[in-house]
Amino acid sequence: MRDAAYELQLPADRARLHELAFYLIEQAFGGRAPDPPPLDAIDPPDFKPHPTDIVAHELAEHARLALGAPTSGGQSPGNSNPRPEGSLLPALYTLYLHRAAEHAELQFRNDSATKYWKEFAALDSNTTRHEALRRAGLAANNAGDLHHARSLFEAAIDLAHHQGNRHAEGRSLLGLASVVQALGHTQQAEAIYREILSAYCQPSHRLLEGAASGNLAELLSGCGRFVEAEQLFLQALKIFQEAGHQQARAVMMTNLGNLYGNTGRKDLAERAYEQSLTLQRTLGDQCNEAVTLLNLGIAAWKHGALDRAERMMQEAIAIFRKIGNRHRYAVALANLGPVLSRAGRKAEAGQLYEQALDILRDVGARRFEGVVLGNLAGLYSQSGRGAEARKAYEHALGIHRETGHRKFEAAHLCAYAQFLAALGESGARQLWCQGAAILQQLGDTDTYHYLRNEIREVCQRAGISPFDESPPEADIAKDTPGPDQPAISP
Repeated sequence: MRDAAYELQLPADRARLHELAFYLIEQAFGGRAPDPPPLDAIDPPDFKPHPTDIVAHELAEHARLALGAPTSGGQSPGNSNPRPEGSLLPALYTLYLHRAAEHAELQFRNDSATKYWKEFAALDSNTTRHEALRRAGLAANNAGDLHHARSLFEAAIDLAHHQGNRHAEGRSLLGLASVVQALGHTQQAEAIYREILSAYCQPSHRLLEGAASGNLAELLSGCGRFVEAEQLFLQALKIFQEAGHQQARAVMMTNLGNLYGNTGRKDLAERAYEQSLTLQRTLGDQCNEAVTLLNLGIAAWKHGALDRAERMMQEAIAIFRKIGNRHRYAVALANLGPVLSRAGRKAEAGQLYEQALDILRDVGARRFEGVVLGNLAGLYSQSGRGAEARKAYEHALGIHRETGHRKFEAAHLCAYAQFLAALGESGARQLWCQGAAILQQLGDTDTYHYLRNEIREVCQRAGISPFDESPPEADIAKDTPGPDQPAISP
């Protein structure tokens, strides 16, 4: 009714009503808000909340309509209403649109944040358009809209390059590499990270160097290149410690914990996770708290502590659902699948895999799609759905090879070999040997030991000779991960 009342007025009167509404609402919510930190600051201070933030976008809309600006759909709300020279309304529109975008990010309303940053970037007066587009890309990425995020980062890179702003260009390249990596283009992402480190990191840009080093380390760790990955993680951790950047330091500790776990150093892994979790809770960093909880759940699953694993993963799932991060929500669902499967709740596990697959395909997360498909193939195999299992294994292996995901290529090669061996098919031995060779190259002894034990049992039941000719001397640990692998953490 209020909007209809506005539309009944003449354009000039309508604009004055919007201006009046602006000042009344602003006064009712605590008066004029301060300017947020400038977007072009190298290391800006934290955004300080203000009571007007909950109505910041409404205030921006009233200011825009009071100016006779076009609507968000591109149509003019009426005849333009030129303001007298010296009017504060243009600056107030900019102020509250900026604050609305910042506030939406803090509230995890990522779709709204993306929209507001794009609106802010479109302002004619905006000299930091590249940074607003970068922030829109980050929000779209957090919402799991990877393709949209990619286009926003690419636009930010073009603007920063045109302006000759190397630091801004490097930061947007970092966002692009992260999205490209999530989309499964591992080699392209690695090339971008290395380009940032070699060409964009000046002595005054240490945080950019730390972020690029840490992201590259995570990529290399996922490809089994653990030695270089560990060096880069420690380098990034040192940079963030020296800079006093606690949030980034906590993220690096979680990622380092993943590497320790993947290389058999379980005590170091859990210590890193616990330190990271404590710091993230102190900082109120919910998204990365959920990532760490998920990794603690995976560690518990590997040790056979299924109740603890489920509890921690459910906590992570609840946080990802709350903050609206669909990509990580899907990954968390996929991680819970093997926990439920091992507990005998296979129907529930299958439902989680299917739900995760739908989301991962929707957001374009190709790398994780392969992991979930391989795990779902194992569930099909155990449920007597042989044709579906075969198709899912082959699809998953194709994705792993496409995205360079060697750890899960190896695990799912071995699992597929078990499936074929149980059917008496001749290609099983070759597949198992290929997967086992990759696991040994990666140094993933826990997974290798478990899978070796599994294939021996399958071969014995099938009445054929074991596929491993020179088994290691170590005993097989029953609590190590098998073919039903957890999806790797986000």
